[in-house]
Amino acid sequence: MAITAYGLALRQEVDMAEGRLSIASDAGREDIPMAITVASPRLALDVSVLDLGASLNYAEIEGSFTVFNHGLGTLSGAVESVVEWLSVEPTSFDCPTGRSQPIRVRARPEGIPDGPVSDTDAILVRTNGGQAAIDVGLTVSLRPRLEIGSSPLLLRQADPSGEASGQLAFRNVGKAIARAQVSSSTPELTLQRSVCTVKPGKQIRIGVSLREPTRFEPHDLFVTLSAEGTETRIPVKVVSL
Repeated sequence: MAITAYGLALRQEVDMAEGRLSIASDAGREDIPMAITVASPRLALDVSVLDLGASLNYAEIEGSFTVFNHGLGTLSGAVESVVEWLSVEPTSFDCPTGRSQPIRVRARPEGIPDGPVSDTDAILVRTNGGQAAIDVGLTVSLRPRLEIGSSPLLLRQADPSGEASGQLAFRNVGKAIARAQVSSSTPELTLQRSVCTVKPGKQIRIGVSLREPTRFEPHDLFVTLSAEGTETRIPVKVVSL
């Protein structure tokens, strides 16, 4: 006896069915339980929440997750980011039975406020074996970063017996306000000011002068710039005009 079952008769959302085969004869009747399972791909993900870590001053950061096919047949699908600061690659895939497909996630968080941020259902995965969503989070860390205009700091001396003078210039190329302190290696090296606040993208110039330059060896002269727990030592060089 040959028995044929047609899976196409099942509704699309149904992947198995059960029934009974009844056999009647002059010797009696027998009911045989029967079941049919439709082979189909099945979507699985390795994460439901993806933490991309920290982005310093809006630097691009990356992460990844993996799509698995835990069913039978080719799992075909598409991946989509629903937030503008996220992108995914690849955006579509075909994954054979028992195989996996890595998906790379890239974040460009320019303009997001300082601190942690998360989006629910930020990435959608739609396939012929089901669909899923992933929450994505990251932390934006905005910090100042001071960039020195030139090193060594040049002080120009017009009169061999007079003082030398110049300007210390530095710019905040970071994304937060910098509160800086400037100090000199000797009292004869005078600074126009010692404390300043520098907004992002702004430059500061501080007048510097040195009395009796001939008294000092080159290695004795320097200016120290301190901000946000870091110190930068800038050597000072005297040049004659």
